[in-house]
Amino acid sequence: MHKILVVAQEKEIAVIEEALSQYLKQGGELLISKTAEGGWKALMKEHPELALIDSAFVESEEAWLSPPTETVFLVDKKAHSFKEVLEKPLRLQAILALCEKKGLLKPTLENDVLPM
Repeated sequence: MHKILVVAQEKEIAVIEEALSQYLKQGGELLISKTAEGGWKALMKEHPELALIDSAFVESEEAWLSPPTETVFLVDKKAHSFKEVLEKPLRLQAILALCEKKGLLKPTLENDVLPM
């Protein structure tokens, strides 16, 4: 079973949970933390396939990089130096596209855009 760790504030957590409802139906698991300490402990213990970390919780990018987990940072549109990001406010389609790209979410007809 795939795991995704989310370390964020309530507003971002709600958007991510909504976006990944299909992921959960497919047997995926979301690990949620509203604190940096709780998130880091979950990262070290659970080794999720993907970690979505709000940049507000990050002092050092390197501290959150824990292979084989792929880490994506949630950032405001301000300048940032993170390697892989999703910009806030979070968009449902951006979250779905990221998870499909990482192989964590199987495309469904709801999510597919069919060519005309």
